[in-house]
Amino acid sequence: MNWDFMRNTASARLLVEFGEEQGVSAERLLEGTHLLPSQLVDPHAELSAMHELRIVCNLQQALKPRASLGFQLGLRYNFSTYGLWGYGLISSSTL
Repeated sequence: MNWDFMRNTASARLLVEFGEEQGVSAERLLEGTHLLPSQLVDPHAELSAMHELRIVCNLQQALKPRASLGFQLGLRYNFSTYGLWGYGLISSSTL
């Protein structure tokens, strides 16, 4: 699968915020992405899916494994995280 497609920074921002709350620095989470923390709050910024996956890997390596980790993070996602696509999901009568 090609992971070079571009996406907004909303999900990456959620990952970094979650990591920071767990005591992991944004710099540690962004290692290998060439991204700066300030780019995650820029509404016009984009990153590749590969960069987002790198953040996920960094988060997994920095935190102790526990079964609830994915669930805790998943609770932070909502339809607005997905932008226009999320709006389409909630406004459509069928998927």
